[in-house]
Amino acid sequence: MQKNTGRSYVLGGACVMWFLASACGTSSSTTDAGASDAGSDASVSVDAGAADTGTPPQDASVDAGEVINALEYTPPTGAATGSGVSSDGPGPRRILLATSTDGISFTRLDQLISDQTNTPNLVVLPSGRILLYYTAHAITGTFDNIAVAVSDDNAASWRYFKVAIDGVAPPPSVGDPDVVRLEDGSFRMYVTHGGPANTIVIKSATSSDGFNFTYEGIALNTSSQEYKDSLTQRIGDTWVQFVLHSSDGNMGRATSSDGVTFALQGTQGYMNGGELYVLSNWLAIPSGGFRVYGFRGLNAQSQIRSFTTTDGVEFTPDTTECLRFGTNPLERTFVKDAAVARMANGTYLMAYVSEVPSSM
Repeated sequence: MQKNTGRSYVLGGACVMWFLASACGTSSSTTDAGASDAGSDASVSVDAGAADTGTPPQDASVDAGEVINALEYTPPTGAATGSGVSSDGPGPRRILLATSTDGISFTRLDQLISDQTNTPNLVVLPSGRILLYYTAHAITGTFDNIAVAVSDDNAASWRYFKVAIDGVAPPPSVGDPDVVRLEDGSFRMYVTHGGPANTIVIKSATSSDGFNFTYEGIALNTSSQEYKDSLTQRIGDTWVQFVLHSSDGNMGRATSSDGVTFALQGTQGYMNGGELYVLSNWLAIPSGGFRVYGFRGLNAQSQIRSFTTTDGVEFTPDTTECLRFGTNPLERTFVKDAAVARMANGTYLMAYVSEVPSSM
């Protein structure tokens, strides 16, 4: 029996809801239209644009200690309420943190980033500055959009900013940030948004500072409403992008020679321990290759595990659980959407999603 763990996009008056098995689930409804679960997405390893070459990107123009030219805001507390709040969007959800010494087995930090958030994505700059992108509920009027939390002290404290994307704005909502750093130190962000003829597409935008982006174009258009919430990585001369196939929880695989325009190559499911996992984020492994995190189940059996790959085609599932839903009082219902980055101190930081406990 299929369980409704979906979200709906409102495009040109047409509402599109999809249903995923209990192994996966995604977000949003009329006010949460752009924010999905797997990814993002959101969805990239640290310094993804050059991780495969061994050459780190240059420092971005806005780095630790420099003035941030973006609108700072105070994040909300508690779940969003009201008739327009979707149970599958960022409104009732929150982002929490965990840490690890190996990138596989994680310990909760019991640290809340923000309520009314979804689909985290992590980037660490050469200075050690951490940029935690996410989908924020109703941050632009009644529509979801992208925000970023910034830490200059290895995740001990955070400041919060709205991300500006010139040329990509609600309606419908914008969600699932999937950010890669390019070799010149600039940023490219992929987001889920409405496309032509009531389709859902992946769009890209570029930035010199990681806070103010300019629309670049449609990165992936499948002429459907099925594919969304990307996670992108450059491997050698090829860019590999996975997108959630919303009707069954499988993942579409697309490739590109320039990171700007992608072509869908096929769709398949990724199994770990006999269960279907929704892929959410990449991580470059210092010794070579990549770790890809995924989650299964929006219920008490939900857990986060990882896969390893060297080419983005063949995946080896890791048997160790990264994180499992349990009795932590800061969580409710499930854990999902892990984004992981290696911090300047050599440890690994995970941002993950759960629901806001009903007592808060």
